[in-house]
Amino acid sequence: MPYTLGIQQTIRKRPKGFTIVELLLVVVVIAILAAISTIAYTSIQQRARLSSVKAATVQLQKSLDLTKAEMEGYPAAIDSCPVPTSGSACIAGPNGYNYIV
Repeated sequence: MPYTLGIQQTIRKRPKGFTIVELLLVVVVIAILAAISTIAYTSIQQRARLSSVKAATVQLQKSLDLTKAEMEGYPAAIDSCPVPTSGSACIAGPNGYNYIV
C-alpha cells in the first residue's frame, strides 16, 4: 500500500523475505563447499589407511626380526598353526612349536 508524500513522491514498503535468485545462490554455494569438503575428507581417509598399513608392516618386520634373533631363523610356513585369535598371528617355529604373536 503506497504512501504519498506529495504529488510526485511515493514510498512503497519493500516486501520482506528473500528472492528465489538469492536462495538459489546460497544453495549453490553450500553445494560447492560440500563437494570440496567431501573430496578432502576422502583424501584424508586414504592417507590414514595407508599410514596404518605402513605402521603395521613395520611392526610385522620388527616382530619377524625379533623372532629370527630368538630362534636363529625366520619362522616356517604357518599351515600347521591353530586359528589365532583376532589381532594375533600364529608362527610355526623351527623347533616344532607354534608361536602366537
